[in-house]
Amino acid sequence: MGDVQDRLVRHQQGEVCGGKRPPMAGVRNTVAGSLKARHLMEVFEIHMSAHAGLPRLTSRFLTAAGRDRQRTLLGKALLFPDQASWSDAEIVRGDRSQHQVGSAFRCLKSPHHVSLRPQRHGTDPKDRVQVFACV
Repeated sequence: MGDVQDRLVRHQQGEVCGGKRPPMAGVRNTVAGSLKARHLMEVFEIHMSAHAGLPRLTSRFLTAAGRDRQRTLLGKALLFPDQASWSDAEIVRGDRSQHQVGSAFRCLKSPHHVSLRPQRHGTDPKDRVQVFACV
C-alpha cells in the first residue's frame, strides 16, 4: 500500500508534472490487486476518497486480525510424506530443500546460465542422473 500512497501524495503535492492524473477506478484496481492474496483483505482496512480531484488512499493494518491470522494460519503446512521410516525432522528438511532443486533446474534452463537442450524434464525411474553437463 505504501508505494501507491506515496505516488498519490506526490500527485497531490504537485511533484508529478505531466501525464494523466490517476483515476479512482485505477487506484481501486491497483489496491484490489495488491490485496488479492489470501486473507490480506481481512487484515487491512482501506479507505478511498477524492481530494482536489485526486484519489486519496488511507490504509490501516488491523493488529487484532493480523494476530488471529498469525495464530491460526500463517506458517502452517501439511506434509504428506511417502517415506515412513523418516523422522519428523528429516521430513521437514526434505520439504524445505525442494525449492533448492527447483531453483537449480530453473537456472539450468535459463539462457543466461548453462544452456541445455532439449529443455524437457522427465521422471524415468530407471534414470540415475537427470542432468550431466561439463562446463
